Amino acid sequence: MPFYQARRDAFSCDTTCYGRYSSFRSFLSLLGSFICGRLSDRYGRLPLLYIGITATALGLLLSYQATDVKGLYLAMVPGALLQNNFSVAKAYFADYASSQASGTAAKSSGEAAGLVGKLGMSVGVSFMLGPMLGGMLVRNFQEGVAVALALTAMSGVCVLMIPKLESGVPRGPVGKEKVGSTASKKKGKFLDLTPLKSSGSLTILVLRLLMSLAFHTFMTPWTPSLKDRFDFGPKQHGTFMSFVGLVYALSQGFVAKAVVKAVKRNDVILVVSSLFLSLGRVVAMNTDELWVVYCCFFFIIISLGVTNTVISSTLNTLAPSDEIGGLIGLVGSFESLAGMVGPVVGGKVFEWGGKGGTLTAVCACYAGVAGISWAGWGKWVEKAERKVKTQ
Repeated sequence: MPFYQARRDAFSCDTTCYGRYSSFRSFLSLLGSFICGRLSDRYGRLPLLYIGITATALGLLLSYQATDVKGLYLAMVPGALLQNNFSVAKAYFADYASSQASGTAAKSSGEAAGLVGKLGMSVGVSFMLGPMLGGMLVRNFQEGVAVALALTAMSGVCVLMIPKLESGVPRGPVGKEKVGSTASKKKGKFLDLTPLKSSGSLTILVLRLLMSLAFHTFMTPWTPSLKDRFDFGPKQHGTFMSFVGLVYALSQGFVAKAVVKAVKRNDVILVVSSLFLSLGRVVAMNTDELWVVYCCFFFIIISLGVTNTVISSTLNTLAPSDEIGGLIGLVGSFESLAGMVGPVVGGKVFEWGGKGGTLTAVCACYAGVAGISWAGWGKWVEKAERKVKTQ
C-alpha cells in the first residue's frame, strides 16, 4: 500500500486523478461484490476465494508492468471486479458461527461480536504487518509486487486448510437441499434476495452507505494533504498504515467485544462512535502536528472497529445461510457505490469549499448515521432480527 501511493505520486496523480482512480475501482467493486456474494451462495465459498486469489495475482502482475496511470488503471480491474475475499470470508464465517451455535442457545450479542472481532482482528494485524514489513524490507515498487505475489500464493495454500462445516455451506458447492425446499427454489433465482425486503437490512445498507460516503469524501483530499503537510513518502505511509492496522486489530479483537457487552445497546454505541469518527477527522485535517494526527486516528480507528463489529455481527443475523453471501455482497456494493460517488463529490466539494466544505459533508454523513441509529435501530433492525429467529 505505501508503494502504491508513492507510485501514483510518481505518475503525478493529483487529487482529481486519485478521485477518478478510486471511483473507477469502486464501480468495478459495485458490480463484483454482489455477483461474487451470490455466486458463493450458489457454488460455495471456496471456489470464490480461489477466484479472488487468482484475480489478485493477475492484478499484481499487470501493475508490475505499469509505466503510467493508465497501466495502474488496467492492473486494478481484475482485483476490483473479482477479489471480494473478505466479504466471502465473512459469509463463510457466518456459516461457521451458525454451525457452532446449532442445537444450542443463541449466542449473546457480546459473544457474536467476539466471533466477528476475531476475523476483523486478523485484518488489522495484516494491515499492521504489511506496511511495516514493506517499509523495512522492500526498497521499491517492483520488489513490493514480488513480495505481494508470494504472499498471495501463501493465502491460496491457507484456503486449503479451511475446515469443513458440520452444517451450513460446505467447502465446495452449496448443496443437498431437499427437492422443492425453499432454499432450492430461491437458488433458481440468482437475483432474488428476500432479506432485502427487511427493514433491518435496508437500515444497515443506508448506514453503510452514509459511512462509506463520509470515508471516501474525506480520503480524497486527506491523502494528498499528508504529503503537503508532512511530506509523506513510502516509509511514512507504511508507518502510519501499520499504526492504523495495530489499533484496528486491538479494536476488533478486544475493545469491540468489551464495549458491546458493557453497553448492551447498539444504537448508543453507533451514536457515540459517529461522534468520534466525525470530530476526530475535523481535528486531524486541521492540525500541523503529526502526533495529533496519530492521537485522532487512534480514536477514529477504535470507533470504526467497534462500529464495524456491531454492524457485521448484526448483519449475520438478518439472513439464512443460502442468502447471507448475497446480502454481504450487496452491502459491499453499496459501499462501492459510495466509493464511486464519494471521491468525485469529495473532489468537487474540496474545490468549492476547501477542507471546511469537506469536513462539513463528512460530519453531515455521520450525523445521519447517528440519527438513524438512535431513531430506528430498535424499531427496524432488532425487530427484523426477532422475525428471522422465529422463522
